[in-house]
Amino acid sequence: MFDRLRANYEFAVAYLMTLIEAHRGDALLTKIVSVSIGLFVAGYLMAEGISAIYSTNTTGWGTAVKTMFTVLLPLLGVIAIALYFLGKRKV
Repeated sequence: MFDRLRANYEFAVAYLMTLIEAHRGDALLTKIVSVSIGLFVAGYLMAEGISAIYSTNTTGWGTAVKTMFTVLLPLLGVIAIALYFLGKRKV
């Protein structure tokens, strides 16, 4: 599963670098393309990661551990990402 993620990531990075090289003189276009592809890759990787968390075999785990793993872990990830971007915001 992680091999497919890595291949998709490497393809996206290579594609991004090709677009940046093709439009090196246009800074605004480069930023728009970079941000849009970055968001696309981040969204894809987050969706794959969350589905990997939910498809984990939890046979033999206690109810509390299952709840923490399948509910709190993704929730804490979303909170961490939100705090990361809010921390970079200029007031």
